[in-house]
Amino acid sequence: MRVIIAIEAPLPGRGSHHRKRGNAMKKILSLLLIAALALSLVPLTASAAEPTKLNHIDIVFDMPKAGDSREMETEVTVRSIKSGNIDLMAAGATIMYTEWAGDDVETEDDFLFRAGTTYLVTIKLAFDTTKGYCANYKMLEGDTVVTADTFTATVNGQPATARTSAPYFPTLQVSLKIEGERMTDTERAELAAKQEKTAAALAAARRAVYPARTQAEADVKNPENKGKTVVIMDREHRGEGYNFATLDAYDDVGTLIMDVDDSDFYNHECADGFAWVIVWKPYLKEIWLSDKVDVYTFVGRMDGELHDPVFHSPLWESRSDLQFCTTDATLYIPESSVAEFAKKMTEGRGYSIPYSIKVYAGNDVYAAQKAGGAAATKDWCPGHVYTHQIRSADRVYTFANCQTAPRWYYSCAICGKCEYNPNHVSANFKAKPIEKLMEFTHATLYDELATDEAYIGVNAAGMHVYWLSCDVCGRSDRYLQQHLTEKDLTLSGNDSTLEHYQQEVNAALQMRETLALSSTEDQAGMFTLRLRNTAKTSAWAQSDVNFALNDNLLDLDLLGNDYTKNISRLQFCSVVVRLAEEMTGKTITPAAANTFTDTNSPYVLKAYAAGITSGTSATTFSPDATLNRQQMATFLYRTLRYIEKNSDYSYTSYTSKLANYADNAQLESWAVESMAFMNALDLIKGTSDTTLSPNNKCTIEQAIAVAERSVYAHQIGWCQVEFSELKGDSQTDFLTLPVMGTNVGATPREGTIIWSLGKRLGVYMDEPEIDNNMPYTYCPVINYYTGQKQYIVARDLVPIRN
Repeated sequence: MRVIIAIEAPLPGRGSHHRKRGNAMKKILSLLLIAALALSLVPLTASAAEPTKLNHIDIVFDMPKAGDSREMETEVTVRSIKSGNIDLMAAGATIMYTEWAGDDVETEDDFLFRAGTTYLVTIKLAFDTTKGYCANYKMLEGDTVVTADTFTATVNGQPATARTSAPYFPTLQVSLKIEGERMTDTERAELAAKQEKTAAALAAARRAVYPARTQAEADVKNPENKGKTVVIMDREHRGEGYNFATLDAYDDVGTLIMDVDDSDFYNHECADGFAWVIVWKPYLKEIWLSDKVDVYTFVGRMDGELHDPVFHSPLWESRSDLQFCTTDATLYIPESSVAEFAKKMTEGRGYSIPYSIKVYAGNDVYAAQKAGGAAATKDWCPGHVYTHQIRSADRVYTFANCQTAPRWYYSCAICGKCEYNPNHVSANFKAKPIEKLMEFTHATLYDELATDEAYIGVNAAGMHVYWLSCDVCGRSDRYLQQHLTEKDLTLSGNDSTLEHYQQEVNAALQMRETLALSSTEDQAGMFTLRLRNTAKTSAWAQSDVNFALNDNLLDLDLLGNDYTKNISRLQFCSVVVRLAEEMTGKTITPAAANTFTDTNSPYVLKAYAAGITSGTSATTFSPDATLNRQQMATFLYRTLRYIEKNSDYSYTSYTSKLANYADNAQLESWAVESMAFMNALDLIKGTSDTTLSPNNKCTIEQAIAVAERSVYAHQIGWCQVEFSELKGDSQTDFLTLPVMGTNVGATPREGTIIWSLGKRLGVYMDEPEIDNNMPYTYCPVINYYTGQKQYIVARDLVPIRN
């Protein structure tokens, strides 16, 4: 589903550059005023003056010439307007104005028609209301309207589409081409050079990665390894005071023991904002209260600081990086305080508690703290009532995307404990009807999937144009616009029928595609590639194959024209050698000729020299033998290690998942490490949840797909959150889309370790002086709260590599 609002509007113009726009607009307004008066005087339903409804007309007018000024409303010389043998010009029919949208020649003070360019032309017709003719129409929501299924036309012999309009003033759209050659040979050469440069820059941007740090360096910054300081508040250990906000001694505080009368302490020993300071200490995870502290009062003060002082919204809905906004932090209370605390929470004002509260036995807070949280096993809640909703990041069941709705687990209305029951979840209690209606819908799309479904055609620069697609379901923007639902209609605010709304969206879609193909520049919501695969390829592999072709991984002559066939060892050598040379920027020196008796292929000799293959024996390579999955994994793993040694790229540490597969014993000893690595990085997936099928044959398209994904293997793996000094970031957010403003209320703490999924997306629109204002600056990552794929700004992630 795609949420779209379609309206009829003039095509975009550049009014500030046009000398005649004012006069043209006055003319149009005058004509429209006359038309409105005429319509009010001649009702279409009047039987005595029932007009002849025309199903089709043919229009001929003189085309603008290359170099003519392209006005906001361009006047044309009309030669004829006919419907069969009826001369409609003689009956007063005319063209009120035309609007031309396309790739103009821009001068200092004007826009000129470009030779050889296709323009999308909007034509506004006018029938004389007194002469008895109008466009065929239908009744829609009580109105008489012309639509594409009631009225057709040709313009200069080209089929035109009727847009929703009035019977006496129908609107048409048609694609027309200006005569002449679009570019000179010099301009073509300049454009080709520009495309080459742009392609190289985009490839570098897609593959970019920030400088890495070692695991040892990451461990120092990991918040799990911080917070070792224990602070005791009992007046005897007062030292320089208890000002957590300013004293360096408290920077690393992880545990706080409060053993002092709370009211007296709060009023005389600490500033009023003490609870606020506790909430914002980055490593404080445990607070132990002695029996001198009133638990209910303390929890109330914490509650006050866990809400925004202006809007009173809960901090835990937006700041999971604060320890006490999730159950990562725990308040320990003495057993003797439970009865009174539970009574007040039940009978008095209760509080939403996003952190954990546990009970330790006895009243010796120091002994309890030494025993640790594991010894605090008692539950203080008199009886869990799972009817409450605390919308903190660690209580999310699913974040929103096109396949999942935003849902939260229920929490106890008394103690705040989360039920974590996947069969008992709920939407936001405060969600408005429109928010619920928007569940399972698509927002803006960002994924570059070069599939047939997303393909538009070749633009004026010779580039292949594609719609962007959904990064979750893979559907293209075109598909989603062509398959609207009643929900889309409701969300659009359009009061017509779904059928009519779909027609309007289809017309708008056609308009955008026509403009995209007539231009030499990329258009919003689309992307371009220089090359497009023509070999037989399965739908699932189309995008990977197209990108592999553009990444220079494919020898088209060697691979043939059917990629669904099994791949040979020689063919795969061509892929991995080209991958190695593309990623390192270096040509591999081949081994000596006649290294193998059955082939002297340069690809095989290069692969042998690089340590990618050792052949099937000391003297043979078996170039025509097929390749199985574990052989493919081994070839590619060795290729990546070769790249690592000969470039700045490096690869992550990993945990093997081979034990998850029941058939892992089929792996040969020489393939275990390779398959473990490739599978852990999801470069080679299982054939099912429990099978790896290491001996299955590989097709050409399967091998190409894995090789193309391996182009971005260096971006996959462990990263550490580190707020960018460049922007002065004080936090980063999980995002539903690779664009700012789509944060979900989950904010990883600085130093947190996160798994990146690889290939980056999106364009970071920021101040132009920022160095990383470039495409592909969002990393897809695993949100560790739900396991869903989301995004983090790449500048806030440092790869961890050894």
